[in-house]
Formats: sequence, C-alpha cells, structure tokens
Amino acid sequence: MGHSQPIGPYGLLPRQLFEYEIRLERTLDLTHPNILAQLQIDPEELIAQDRRLPQSLGQAAHGLSLQAIHCYSATGVGQVIVVFPEHIGSGTLSPRLLALWETVDDVQQ
Repeated sequence: MGHSQPIGPYGLLPRQLFEYEIRLERTLDLTHPNILAQLQIDPEELIAQDRRLPQSLGQAAHGLSLQAIHCYSATGVGQVIVVFPEHIGSGTLSPRLLALWETVDDVQQ
C-alpha cells in the first residue's frame, strides 16, 4: 500500500500496530440484513464511491451516542468496527501494542 502513496512507504513510518479488546452495548450493525432492510439500505450503497450515505450514517450514530458501527469495509473486502471512544461509557476499550514498525523490513515480518 505504501508504494501507491505519494510519500512512499517510508513516509508512512513509524507506525504502531495495536490489538483492542472491546465490549460494546450500543452499536449500529450495518452488516445485519434486517437492520439494512429497516433502514432501506442496499449493502452496495455502503461501499460505493459516493461516501455521503456512510458518512451521514456515521454522523447520525455519533449524534445518538452509539459506541460503534459494525460495517463492511469501504474497500469491499472484509468488515470493520468504527468505535467512538468518547461514547464507550461502561463498555471496554483496552489496547495492547502488537508491533512497532520503524522500517519497511519491520512491516514484512
């Protein structure tokens, strides 16, 4: 990915890679067919080039003090959880450092 960026891979370093333990109670699950049907959203709309719908859903979820959104990745590959740390409240968000990438060789390990 770094080679496709104007600053190159070295411009993206150093980086820290974390793993998080999370426990959430108030989330919007945009991967669940029933939720998408209730919102009248086609899953393809969430990964389209036009980012207005996903952005407005994120703003609405944040405004409703939801803790996170579970959704499909904008790349169309896999899923992501977008966490609003300021809304964690009684939930859990515990980071653990997995790796420190200072050189390109560190990333390839």
